[in-house]
Amino acid sequence: MRVASFGRDAGKQRAAKLARRVVAEPMNGGSAREPIDIAAGGFNMVRWSDTGFNYYAISDTEWADLNSFVTLFRDAAAPK
Repeated sequence: MRVASFGRDAGKQRAAKLARRVVAEPMNGGSAREPIDIAAGGFNMVRWSDTGFNYYAISDTEWADLNSFVTLFRDAAAPK
């Protein structure tokens, strides 16, 4: 999935445009996990989960940009 933008703030749009992929993997049961940073194969990755999915945000951007994107993505996906 490519994300064009989140919100109206230029910083938010920049962070969203830099993210390369978000993968959602269904899981059977389990509990929510906070994001953790992983580096592999020249890419930065952040992994987290809610009660139904494991998520992976994968990018070749700086950690700060990727973590900003993950925060925006989680906030947008949170139940209202």
